[in-house]
Amino acid sequence: MNSALIEQWKRIRRASVPLVCFESADQIATAREIVRLTNGSGPACMSWDIARGLQPLNDAAVAVCNDLCEGEDPAIVTGNPAECLTKLQRLGKRDARGIVIMYNAHLCFDVPAVLQGIVNLRDMFKQSGHTLVLMGPSISVPSEIAQDIMLVSDVLPDVKQIEDIITSTVTDAGGVVPEDIDKVADTLIGLSVFAAEQTLATCIYKDEAGAIGIDRAALWERKCKVIEQTKGLSVLKGPERFADLMDLDNLIDYLTNLVGDYACIVFVD
Repeated sequence: MNSALIEQWKRIRRASVPLVCFESADQIATAREIVRLTNGSGPACMSWDIARGLQPLNDAAVAVCNDLCEGEDPAIVTGNPAECLTKLQRLGKRDARGIVIMYNAHLCFDVPAVLQGIVNLRDMFKQSGHTLVLMGPSISVPSEIAQDIMLVSDVLPDVKQIEDIITSTVTDAGGVVPEDIDKVADTLIGLSVFAAEQTLATCIYKDEAGAIGIDRAALWERKCKVIEQTKGLSVLKGPERFADLMDLDNLIDYLTNLVGDYACIVFVD
């Protein structure tokens, strides 16, 4: 999370907002940051996913999860999202300001029992200070719960965060941070924290002299593949350059003055 989003999350917790939809390109990283911001092991922080059910995210949540699951396998007794939400009503009676994060919750919004289960927790969680975080990469909130939920977006990392990732990754590999770190950052903008880390890590190499370097060509190739995973988007890999345009000096000057330096040109057919 960036500083603005961290402050927004703190305000949400101070105001005891019970239901939050959290858009995030890296749900696990966002959940990790949420746990970090709960002041250590104070409030119980739990996660839910359809494969594992309810799971503790800190020490304070271990006993709570076990109690809600009544000692049974969480995947069996809480794997169903509607049943899990019903069990969470017991959590609403505890005055402990806990947090429950539901991964990919948007995939369950077509189940009426899930929508009703979310609504049933609103007032209970408001009174007890708990927060239900419905997380997904992109969330369209159903009209049935739209007025009950606050929508928050965890934007992709900015240039500063990407440069921090480059610095830590290269340093951990035993290399020296490149002087043109801004150009390396350009190749990673648009990726989540995890994707940026993994993409960069696979492009770090050691030459014959033992020096650590970054394979720039491979880095751009991986960035292009990520872009092309989005339906309708592709990267033109021809040799054409903006500077190759002839007899369009006035247009080039106008666009340069209008937008300054630019990293790409987008064609819409």
